[in-house]
Order: sequence, then structure tokens, then C-alpha cells
Amino acid sequence: MDGLFLPAMASGAVLAASVFWLAGLLTGRIRPTLGPAAAWARRVWAGPRRGGVRQRRIHRRRLTAAAVAALVVLAVSGMPVAALLTVLAVVGLPWLLGAGRLEAAAIERLEAVESWTRRLKDLVETGTGLQQGIISSATTAGPEIAVQVRGLAMALQAGQDLPTALRRLAGQLDDPHADEVIVALIAHAQVRGSRLGDVLDGIAAAAAEQASIRRAVHAERANARLTLKVLTAMVLAEFALGVLAPAYAAPYATATGQVVLALFSAAFIGLLLAARRLALPSRPARILALDPGGVR
Repeated sequence: MDGLFLPAMASGAVLAASVFWLAGLLTGRIRPTLGPAAAWARRVWAGPRRGGVRQRRIHRRRLTAAAVAALVVLAVSGMPVAALLTVLAVVGLPWLLGAGRLEAAAIERLEAVESWTRRLKDLVETGTGLQQGIISSATTAGPEIAVQVRGLAMALQAGQDLPTALRRLAGQLDDPHADEVIVALIAHAQVRGSRLGDVLDGIAAAAAEQASIRRAVHAERANARLTLKVLTAMVLAEFALGVLAPAYAAPYATATGQVVLALFSAAFIGLLLAARRLALPSRPARILALDPGGVR
């Protein structure tokens, strides 16, 4: 333990300085003079580009909690590797354990696309064109896609052509099966064929079938998701015991022990990542691989 005193103090000082520097950078008290380093810090703090305001706020709170928790663990245990693992746990566990929620949200989004398509069918059967039907349907789109459909309607009202606006919608939804629906809409918008109501009905039926298949697969993978949660709970309990009981973690409090802890942790994290992959169905390649901010 004594041999790690100076490295632990140095790691703690660096971590604390990083927290204060990041806070000053984000509040404007410190000017970003580090070029790429400052830009990278801002990107990390900003969170995923696809997330909304609420998701980005949660991401920032999680980063702050990770930094504080790492400082506490370092002060209590004196082990730099334990502090690093704390950061990984606080930031990564919601993502690791959120595999089921991600797929459930994707299924609900596809079902919302199906419902929206059926709404379009009802509108066009009253004599409304596809573009005007999309604009009219924006007020009744399901909550899972309401923001994206309203953005689509606004783009059309601003004069953007329908195929380009639909491709932008595909990039925002980022779902291979939703792509199939949007490709059919783009094809009809470009060809201007007749019997649009029948086309939309077929598109909605295909989306409903895809959603049903995905729900069945999602249910079959429930055991894999449960296994992932059990494994994660076990390792968290052992990690907490090691931090709170110095005698238990004494073999890892040496320089050699820290290396061994890092290697074992890397191996276990690899197993958790493999378990997460089993909890999610394979993702087919997207038909319309687009950036949500524009068309490529």
C-alpha cells in the first residue's frame, strides 16, 4: 500500500485538476487554448449527437458523478485502477444494461412508423396527396417519432423536395426496418404511381410484420439480458467489498496487484460486452445510411 501512495496521490491530483479544468472550460472561466484537446473535451461533455436535450443533460450528470465517485474511491482505497474502474462503471453500466431497453425502444419506434403510415393511407384515400398528407399527419404522429415527423413536415413546408426530406427522416430514425418503409415512400414520390393508398397499406403491413418478429426475438433474448444483469451485480458487489474492506483487497494494493487487477478487469469487461451482444439481435445493414443532419 505504501508503495502506491505517491502514484495514488498523483492520480488523484490529476483527476481533481481535470474536473476543475473541465468545469472552468464549460462555464467560460477558462479559455480553450489546447486546440484539439479542448475540442475533444467538449465533444465528450456534449454526449451523443443523436440524443435530445434530456439525454445530453443525463450524460453530463453521469460524467460528473463518475469523476466524483472516482475521487472518493481513490481516497478510500488508494488504488488508481479502482478509480478508473469506477469511472467506467458509472459511465458504462447504463449503456451495458440498456440493451433490452434499446431494442424495445426501436420496436416501439417501428410500430409508430407503422401507425403513421396507416394514418397517411387514411389521408390519401380522402384525396390528399402524399406530401400534404405528411404535413397533416405531423400533429397525430406517435410520441416515438413525433419530433422527427414534425421536422419532416416543417422541411416540406419550407420547400425541401420530398425524397430529400424523407432521406433526412431515415437518418434521424436510424433503423434498418424503418428504412424499408421510407424507401417505399421515396420510390412512390419519385414515380408518382397510382393507388397510393394500397401502397401505403402494404408498407404498413410489412412494418407490422417486422415489429412482430422483432418482439418475438426480443422475448427470446430475455434470459441473456438477465444473465448480463446478474453477472454485473456480482462483480459490482465484489468491487464494493474490495473498496470498503481494505484487508480483502490487500493483494491488489501493490504495484503488481494493480496490474493483475487491470488485466482481470479487462477480461471481465470483455465477457460483459460479449454478453451484451448476445442480448441484442444482429443489426442488418441499413438501406439508407445517412447522417441525421444532412444527406450524403
